[in-house]
Amino acid sequence: MGVLEEALAGRAIEEKSDTVGHYQFAHALIQGTLTSELSLTQRVRLHARIAETLETGYGLEAEAHAAELVYHFAQAQTVNGAEKVVQYSILAGEKAVNVQAYDEAPVHFQMRLTVKGIALTGSEQAEDEEAAMLLAGLGHSQLGTHDRSNSRQMAVSLTRAFDSHLSI
Repeated sequence: MGVLEEALAGRAIEEKSDTVGHYQFAHALIQGTLTSELSLTQRVRLHARIAETLETGYGLEAEAHAAELVYHFAQAQTVNGAEKVVQYSILAGEKAVNVQAYDEAPVHFQMRLTVKGIALTGSEQAEDEEAAMLLAGLGHSQLGTHDRSNSRQMAVSLTRAFDSHLSI
């Protein structure tokens, strides 16, 4: 009996009801226990394998799963580099804005800005068109939350994006 079959028989994992051949842990405690037993290096390498396997498996549909992919690529950034984090964080942020998931969207734009080395606060203009787009996405997502406590930061993000776009 293979490892997969043993895990199914022991009810550590279960097949997802919506997708043939996809599995999930039966309970978060099982996942947490197994994860805690891995070293940091093992976890990073595991995330790298998961990210690459998912990306390959999703194929042309990978963009639809950008949030899931950016999570694993971000966890594996020390192994795989930042390129995929950049690619999928932009897609995930745009998708979150489009479906009005305004609490989720800023996280993706902030992640990409951080990877790119752009300060999330401050008044300096973005260095290129991509950075301006990211700042605009961040400001738009902050606007969508209707949380007026961050209205100053939202205005700063949008102003930085607008000013940058004018000078690019």
